[in-house]
Amino acid sequence: YLLRTVLEIIVALILLTYSIIEGIPILDDSNTIVCDVHSYYFECSGQPAQFYIYILYFTIIITSCYILCNIYNLMWLTLPCFGKLSRLMTTYMRNMRELAGEA
Repeated sequence: YLLRTVLEIIVALILLTYSIIEGIPILDDSNTIVCDVHSYYFECSGQPAQFYIYILYFTIIITSCYILCNIYNLMWLTLPCFGKLSRLMTTYMRNMRELAGEA
């Protein structure tokens, strides 16, 4: 589970980096998009480029949230005192020991 979480963070970071480095300059610089159609390059005009920019920004935000959730998950896995359940179980164990000592 730990390895899977680390790999998810790495893959999501690669996707985010690629989206930022390659996607934003392509969509911000022109209103046309270069299309590769059977090894011939065409400028596809009439594309909703502004819509694609909004979708790219939304994808960057969602991917960033996903990375933050995975970092939180990684911290929860590696630091046992990080979660609320750990505190609950510690309190429960302390209460059980006190009750066992009274009996």
